[in-house]
Amino acid sequence: MKKHLFWTLCSLFLLTRATFAGFELTPHSARAGAMGFTTAALKNNPESVFSNMSTLANFNQKAVSFLYSRPYGMKELDLAAFSAVLPMRQGAVGIGFSTYGFELYQEQSVLFSYSRRISESFSLGASIHYMKLQIKNYGSDYSLAFDLGFAVQLSEQINWGFYSTNVNRARFSRNRDLLPQSFSSGISYQPLGNLLINIDIFKEISFPVELRTGFEYVFWDKVSFRSGMISDPAHYCFGFGFRFHRFQCDYGVMFHPQLGATHQFSIEINFPRGN
Repeated sequence: MKKHLFWTLCSLFLLTRATFAGFELTPHSARAGAMGFTTAALKNNPESVFSNMSTLANFNQKAVSFLYSRPYGMKELDLAAFSAVLPMRQGAVGIGFSTYGFELYQEQSVLFSYSRRISESFSLGASIHYMKLQIKNYGSDYSLAFDLGFAVQLSEQINWGFYSTNVNRARFSRNRDLLPQSFSSGISYQPLGNLLINIDIFKEISFPVELRTGFEYVFWDKVSFRSGMISDPAHYCFGFGFRFHRFQCDYGVMFHPQLGATHQFSIEINFPRGN
C-alpha cells in the first residue's frame, strides 16, 4: 500500500512538473501569472523575492503580498504564498514564504533576499532559499539554495533583468536529488505610461528553452488588463487588477493545453513612508 501511494504521488507531481511541482519556479502573484510569468525585469512587485530579487531595490515604500492558487482545480496542488519588502537607503530586503501540496505531499519554501542599488541604473540581488519536502509515512528532507540576479535600466522606457536560481546546485540531503536550476533573462518595455510589454527567455536545466511574453494596460491609473503566453507547451494567460488606495487586488488565469485552467488570486498592500 505504501509503495502504491508513493508512486501515485510521484506520478501526480511529475504530471504537473511543467509549472508547479518539485520546487519549480512559479509566479507568486496573480499579476505575474497573468503576464505569462515574465518576471525577469518586472518591477514594483513584492513577489520578486521568489524570482529576480534585484528589482526590489526599486521599491520606495514597504509592501506585503498574499497569493492563493489551486492549479488545475485540484486541492492537492494548493499553493499559498506571502512576500514582503522593506526599502533601505541603498536597496531593500525581502522575505518570502510559500507552501504547496496537501497532507500527503507538501513543499515549503522560505526566502531571505537583499537587493542593492550600485548606481541609478544598476542593481544587484541575492537570496537564501530554504526548501523542505515532506511526504507522509516517508519523512521529510531539506536543502539550502542560493539565487542571484541583476537589473539594468537601459533607458527611461526599457529595463533588462537576469536571474539564476540554485546557483550552488543544491540537493536534498537524503537522496541527493538535484533541485531545479534555472536561468531567466528579459526585457520590460514601457512605450507609454500606461502600457507595459515584457519578453523573457527562461531555461531550466534538462528542459527546453521557453519564450515568455506579457502585456499590461492600465486604465484610469486604477484598473489593469493583462495577458501573456508561454511556449513549450503553449500556455495562455489572462487577468486583471484593481487598485484602491494602498490596496492592489489581482486575478490571473493560465490555460494548460492538457491539464486545464489554473486560477490565481493575490492582494498587495503598500505602506507609504511615514506609516
